[in-house]
Amino acid sequence: MLNINDLWIGEVVRLKKSGRVGRFEGVRDGKGVINVDGKIVLAAPRLIELYKASDDNNDQPIKTVQEAKYQSEIFQNTIDLHIENLAPSLANSRAERILDIQVQAAQAYIEEAIDRTAHSRTVLIIHGKGIGTLRNEIKHLISLYDEIKIDYLTNNGGATEIIIMK
Repeated sequence: MLNINDLWIGEVVRLKKSGRVGRFEGVRDGKGVINVDGKIVLAAPRLIELYKASDDNNDQPIKTVQEAKYQSEIFQNTIDLHIENLAPSLANSRAERILDIQVQAAQAYIEEAIDRTAHSRTVLIIHGKGIGTLRNEIKHLISLYDEIKIDYLTNNGGATEIIIMK
C-alpha cells in the first residue's frame, strides 16, 4: 500500500477505482487530496497509486497544481513561496522537500507569467529572508529565462521583483 506521507506535492497519481489521473496536493483528514482536471478528489491511501507515463498511451500533459491554480483565476502579480501558503499540510516536512515544492511553484508561476505577458509585466516573488537558500534557487531559476530582463531584491531582501519583456 502507498504511504501518502511519502508523496510529494505535484506528483502524478492514479485513482485505482476509476483510473483517473491527477496531481497529488496533500493530505486532508488522512486522505489524499488529488487534483483531477481542476476538481479536488479525496481518496483513501489504498485507492491511490503512483502513475507512470508508460501506464497508458495518453500523451496529454498533466498540469501542475500551480498551473491549474493560475489558469483558473485572474493572474496575480505576486506569489508567496512560504510553505504555509503553498501547502500548509507540509509545514513540518524536511527542508529539502519544502525547497523542492517552493522551486516547482516558482517555476510554474514564472512560466505562467511569461505565457500571460504580451509586452512587459512586473511580478513579485516572495521567498523570505531566511538563510538565502530559496533566494539563491530563485536567482538561478530566473537566469534560465531569456524573457526576464531585470531582477532585483526588494522588501529588505525578502522578495525578488522581476520584469518580463517579450
